[in-house]
Amino acid sequence: MTELEISNARRIIEHQVNYNPKNLDGIYFALGIGDSCKKKDCYGNDFLISESEWKTLPKLSPKGGFDIKKRLEIA
Repeated sequence: MTELEISNARRIIEHQVNYNPKNLDGIYFALGIGDSCKKKDCYGNDFLISESEWKTLPKLSPKGGFDIKKRLEIA
């Protein structure tokens, strides 16, 4: 596959109508800073959390193709 084909394949999955993933309960990402620390679940719900809990969670931030490829090299 070319880079464009891979990108388009990923886009199709991201926009699939009526896709209901399973086993996402308990998966959270951290965002915010200081007194505004939050965690977000895979359904888009936000929860206020302590800074110590924030430190234990993966951070919610946009990733590009380069970032994803780097993470896959480690996996």
